[in-house]
Order: sequence, then C-alpha cells, then structure tokens
Amino acid sequence: MAALSVIQFDLRHSPECPDSQAQRYRACIDMVRWADENDITVAGFSEHHNTGDGFLSSPMMLAMAAAQATSKIRLSVSALLLPLHNPVRVAEDIAVLDLVSQGRFMAVAGLGYRELEYQTLGVEWKRRGKVMDENIAVLLQAWRGERFDYNGVQVILNPVPERPAQALLCVGGNSVAAARRAARFGLLFAPAIDDPELEHAYNAACEEYGT
Repeated sequence: MAALSVIQFDLRHSPECPDSQAQRYRACIDMVRWADENDITVAGFSEHHNTGDGFLSSPMMLAMAAAQATSKIRLSVSALLLPLHNPVRVAEDIAVLDLVSQGRFMAVAGLGYRELEYQTLGVEWKRRGKVMDENIAVLLQAWRGERFDYNGVQVILNPVPERPAQALLCVGGNSVAAARRAARFGLLFAPAIDDPELEHAYNAACEEYGT
C-alpha cells in the first residue's frame, strides 16, 4: 500500500506576514494544485471562527475551489465543527462537493474546543454533544434523498450525493465518547491521536451497535 501523504491548511499568519489575505488564499490553491500534480494523497482544510490570526473560517468554500483546480487529490475538511452549522445546509454543501469533486471529498465532524466560537455563532456550549448527535442524524437522513421532517417542515435534499454517507462523513475526537458516537451512527472514527484505547473503544462499540 502506498504511503499516505497529507498537506493541511489553516491559513493562519503572523502579524509580520507581508502577504495580503487574497495572496495567501490564492497561494493555497496553487499549493493544492502542486500537491495534486505531485501525487500527494490528501489536502485538508481546518475550521475556526472569531480568531485574531486569520484562521480559516470557511473550509468547505476553499475545498470547493480546490476541487475545481485538481483532478486526483482527495479533499478533506478536518475538522468540520458540525454543531456550529445548520445541518441541512451542510448536507447540501457536502452533496455538491461530492458531485463536483467526483467523489474526492470527505468531512471529519468535530466538536471543537473553543467556547467563544459557540458564543459567536449562537450555539449553547453545554449542549454541544447533543447538537452534534442531532446534526449527524439530520445529515444521514438528508443524504438518503427522501423527504423528512426538520423543524416541522418537510425537507428533501437536492442534489443528493452519489456516494453513501460512510464515504462522506467520519467522526473526529480524542475521547471514548467520540469513538462510541462514530460507532453508533455507523461511521468511521478519525481521532487525531494514535491511542490503542480509542481503537478498542471504537471496535467494541461497533460490535455493540452492530455497525
């Protein structure tokens, strides 16, 4: 098996950086194009909000630009801070990314760790785990392409992705709770650390839930 190689972008900059934001974002796409031509496996984009260092706040937009500029490299938003987003809108965006990229996109759903972001976007910090579960459930339901009830309204996704949910979304996090969440929803688990305890917890939960 070929080695996995990853190039990751968060667009942070130091106060002394002479380049403009526009120059940095265009350079990012140029670097992803180079990575595509040089057989790098994955280009990843991170997400944070309300920061003072220019951290990337709209990773799926940048992933879409990268999809248009490349043909082989896989694209990932890691992590997508799912509780901070409307899940129907995320389902729509990922479906379009799946179609445009020809199956090269996947998102890693994460909770994040900055309460300020939740305050900024009007999501209750103490409910973040519950909101994550609710939003994952909406994504999985939406991608089936059938009508479903969301906030008292009948919703049907248009367009729907070509690939199944398990190819579009996995669950991140470095806790047993995150491992069990991934297993409960029948999704892959992508912790940021190599921890045998998390691997065991995930495999045990998959067996428990029959996923």
